[in-house]
Amino acid sequence: MTQIDFRNIRTHDNSKNEGFEELCCQLASFEEVPIGSIFRRKSGAGGDAGVECYWRLPNGNEEAWQTKYFLDVLGDSQWKQIDKSVKAALDKHPNLIEYIVCLPINRNEGRKDGQNSQMDHWDDHVKKWEGWAKEHEMTVKFVYWGKSEILERLSRPKSQYAGRAYFWFNKQELTNEWMMQHFKEARANAGARYTPEIHVDLPIAQIFEGLGRTNIFFELIDNLYSQLCRKWKSINISKELKGKFPDIINSLNDFEKDVNLLIAALKKASDREVSSSIDFHFIASLSEKIWRYDHTQIRLINPSHNGQQEEEVENRNVNRSIEESIRSIRFQVSKVKEIAEKIYHFANSHIIAVYNQGALLLTGEAGTGKTHLFCDIAKHRLDNLLPTIILLGLQHFSQGDPWIQIMQRLHLSCRNRDEFLGALDAAAQACGSHAMILIDALNDSTDKSLWKRELAGMLEVVRNYSRIAIAVSCRT
Repeated sequence: MTQIDFRNIRTHDNSKNEGFEELCCQLASFEEVPIGSIFRRKSGAGGDAGVECYWRLPNGNEEAWQTKYFLDVLGDSQWKQIDKSVKAALDKHPNLIEYIVCLPINRNEGRKDGQNSQMDHWDDHVKKWEGWAKEHEMTVKFVYWGKSEILERLSRPKSQYAGRAYFWFNKQELTNEWMMQHFKEARANAGARYTPEIHVDLPIAQIFEGLGRTNIFFELIDNLYSQLCRKWKSINISKELKGKFPDIINSLNDFEKDVNLLIAALKKASDREVSSSIDFHFIASLSEKIWRYDHTQIRLINPSHNGQQEEEVENRNVNRSIEESIRSIRFQVSKVKEIAEKIYHFANSHIIAVYNQGALLLTGEAGTGKTHLFCDIAKHRLDNLLPTIILLGLQHFSQGDPWIQIMQRLHLSCRNRDEFLGALDAAAQACGSHAMILIDALNDSTDKSLWKRELAGMLEVVRNYSRIAIAVSCRT
């Protein structure tokens, strides 16, 4: 690992500076934090408020990272830039308790001609920053991540670290252009089974949006969330109704509680950074409860007297505006129920099933378009810069370890499967998406018993990489 030169880091958004920032943020996302913490990656373009990314702990405190791609010694100009970031972080993040500064160089401790070492400069600046924090009534720990600290993390054996160094310092591999070239090879090998001119938008294609956790998938949730919010906010209960007929308000209390819970659950589900922990079973049961709510109970009633049954009074001499309000509430509640029904069916759909599973088996008779669909999905994803690898069973697999065969077919020099999958996971994280491995026509492999022996284990391995989904196809 010591041979890594940060001057050779892969560019990100056409910038090595952005590449170093993304690498450090990926490493930051793997730091050990309390259960329930949420990781946030902030955007650049001067709007990062002195922070590239941060962990928000369950108690609201924050641990944040700032990166500077300074390849040489730290001079006055570099220290001023770091100072500026520290000030911004203290101003914009009042709950900050730890601030990590990441640079691709180590601090020297030796002194020359009476000059302070870089370690001395760091210590002096930490004292100054601690003073700034005190002025904000904050206590912040300042930590240095230099070359040694970063390389140590890149060398850790855990699966989430494996492959990061391979991805970030092998600039020609696992790029979108590299994946597109391998797709073209697979497309050529597919022959007549794939005709790009014939493209049909099938409902099944949307399932791959859930499998890949794409923006299109999250837009589906955003749309349902927005519809529910709009319909619920349109329910207007007048002050007169609240004052004269509290029974109507009481009948809506439980309904209102469930709707607000569903709104909160959908909002959380639409958050791309925490969505992996969403309980869609909860969303399904809650939306079904709302959908099946009996809105006819929203009516005018008289309090019971002497134990007698409450009776309807809608036909009595009631102010017309009250009658119109009740009809309006009933109508709007029915509209909320309609959206809840849509949410219920969505939460129980195949698109959610593959979202949670992260794996898909596609079966069908010969000639029904399985290969065409896989190639279409791969092309669509690569056109949208989503990491995708497609392999054909017939040409690619025979006896032996499937992971070794995959790496050999892709001409990768990865040492093992974890380095390959870690690198692919890094590619997915770098573009803020999920990667997908498509293996077509398992039944066409030379050794048909290969998948009975190996597929279950392959799926278990892929589950260790939260940003990688896998889909395979097989003839019925």
